[in-house]
Amino acid sequence: KNKYNNTTFFITIQKFMKIEYSKVEQLLDVAGIDFSVSFVHGALSAYACGDLQDNRWVTIFQSDLVVNDDQKNSFRQLAEHKQMIASELADSNFSFNLLINERGNIKQQVLSTREWTSGFWLGLNKSKLLEKIKDEDSLGFMRDLQQVSAMPLPSDSDKDSLEDLLQVQEYCRMGVIGLFLSLSSKEA
Repeated sequence: KNKYNNTTFFITIQKFMKIEYSKVEQLLDVAGIDFSVSFVHGALSAYACGDLQDNRWVTIFQSDLVVNDDQKNSFRQLAEHKQMIASELADSNFSFNLLINERGNIKQQVLSTREWTSGFWLGLNKSKLLEKIKDEDSLGFMRDLQQVSAMPLPSDSDKDSLEDLLQVQEYCRMGVIGLFLSLSSKEA
């Protein structure tokens, strides 16, 4: 039995729903999560590459042992986001995108991209998926992710920075889709 049986259902829902930066920002605020939206999305994306029933991601973001109803609701909605991410990754139209802060200047966008890759890297480590990556393309992508998470901030006068950043983001987006497909083919 394939672990992605519900994927078709979520792809259908996804056509009507989209993960929005501002809504996730509100969820994190209500839940008292002090990580950026991009970092959280990166971590959830990593967990979406593995077992969808794995809820250990909550321990990364839950700072208190006592959780109130607002926090429970926020975590439930983040779990739904993880399911949506998995459906985006499985979508044959390659609809998966990084959730990056696009409202800021180029430096803020680079920081947001670095935060996303850092969250993804942490999610891969915590979910134990990193040790399952064996194919050379995925291993190369992991090495590149480390460099992306430490990429330097551009100067405001660098006119090519935005185009370069968009290329890096596209590389990350397609790399995650490739990693998802590699890991899910091993599971199947």
